[in-house]
Amino acid sequence: MERLELSDIYPTAFLCCVGLNYKVETEIVSNGKRRIVFIFEDQKAQELCRNFYSGQRDEVSANCYARILKELKSLVHNY
Repeated sequence: MERLELSDIYPTAFLCCVGLNYKVETEIVSNGKRRIVFIFEDQKAQELCRNFYSGQRDEVSANCYARILKELKSLVHNY
């Protein structure tokens, strides 16, 4: 199974809205700060992520996207 690691909350929110689940890990970056990484282990995650960045994405509910973005921002800032 392919693994997709993202640190960007916008495609992460999109992937959540289409029903994919993620797990969270942290990494230490060069300046000693932590970075949150969202990990998707679903095979279609990479294709959906490519579509997100190329503008060929599926439509998702604006309310779902906004709600998940808010949750992810809270997670990142409180981690």
